[in-house]
Amino acid sequence: MMKNVKTLNRSIFALAILFVALCFTACKDDTLPGTSLDIDPNKVLIFTDFQAPGAEEVSIDEGNRTVNIIFPCGTDLTSVTPTFTVSSGNTATPASGTTVDMKIPVEYTLVNGNLFSKWTVSASVRCITGFLSDAPTRADIADDDVKAAADWFFSNYSADVAKFVSMQDIKNGTVDLSQYKVLWWYHDRNDAFQMPGISQDPIVLNTIKDWYKAGGNLYLAGYANQYLWDLGRITDDYFRIIGGGGGFENGDTWAINVVINKQHDQSGHPIYAGIPMTNVDGRKEFPTIGAGWREDHNYVIERIPEFMVDVIGVPVDPNFGFNENPNAYNEFTARNNAEWLGTWGGINDYFMAGMLEFKPTVEFQGTAIFQGIGGIEYNQNKQGSINPEGLNAHQGNINKLTKNTINYLSTK
Repeated sequence: MMKNVKTLNRSIFALAILFVALCFTACKDDTLPGTSLDIDPNKVLIFTDFQAPGAEEVSIDEGNRTVNIIFPCGTDLTSVTPTFTVSSGNTATPASGTTVDMKIPVEYTLVNGNLFSKWTVSASVRCITGFLSDAPTRADIADDDVKAAADWFFSNYSADVAKFVSMQDIKNGTVDLSQYKVLWWYHDRNDAFQMPGISQDPIVLNTIKDWYKAGGNLYLAGYANQYLWDLGRITDDYFRIIGGGGGFENGDTWAINVVINKQHDQSGHPIYAGIPMTNVDGRKEFPTIGAGWREDHNYVIERIPEFMVDVIGVPVDPNFGFNENPNAYNEFTARNNAEWLGTWGGINDYFMAGMLEFKPTVEFQGTAIFQGIGGIEYNQNKQGSINPEGLNAHQGNINKLTKNTINYLSTK
């Protein structure tokens, strides 16, 4: 009898091994609600081919369930009609031949019997982005955050679409800005806020202004936001917070809020695609820097209702608190043809704007993104006792925000 029990145990063990092996194939997909697991190894939920009109490149990553499409610069991503084939027995939603808006990633669901698999299809355009700098060469960049931003940029974009653009080369006439769709200028320094002299050179300033007027797109970050005043895109002298100095140690996690005054939800804007948000007291926030050393180099517009009421003469709505005055919000965004995208985390009103999109005007046909929140650093310093290694657990959010912004501006 003991021999029969051992034989039975071996048989059960063998069946268990077979079940696990089959699960390795089938369990990577999910079962539809109310159904049991289908372990048929012949049921595979994958795209076998994927095409999009005008695409330069399409790559299918089965392991991560993603499809990445690259289009030529200037492609309108709001109306893309992919066609594809899927593995035998599959159906897809949206179906092949369905026109979709691919400015943000689109989720596709493949179904085979009681199994389903969700795939993410993303599109981007292959445009040349210039990393604009007041340094004559990349090797001459002195600030640690700017250097880290440049290192990230050139390691994440291929040489055919990522170029270093020196303001000195613009002054010398050795760079043709008409070849560029986007210029990203991130200006930072520890000693004090000061715009570099080369940025104020009339040739440099006017060349960039003409390019911007003709439809070039700007991503300005940190102190570089001052350039919107220098270029003449912003004409009002708003109150601003400009942080300087070497920084300090802090145990908090700093975040960005994307629901302005708890009313204007910007979480669906393409620059925030794929960034996890946390709902906090009517706001949606995402962290950018964790405990440790932070420089806190802000360049943000503050006291907006005060400026709108006291300087411009916008009336106060008696139904709201002073800093919740909707007239101030409406006047500020209309006056600048701007979309208010973000504030510091914890801001519940219209007091400050740290992230803005300046849309095209009759004079300036390009789009500009203003990002001046000091909680965005590309290199958390290795200082202090809280985080001596300078490891920012939220650096991925900063990198994702940057990539989204560059990709977004490349489609404008």
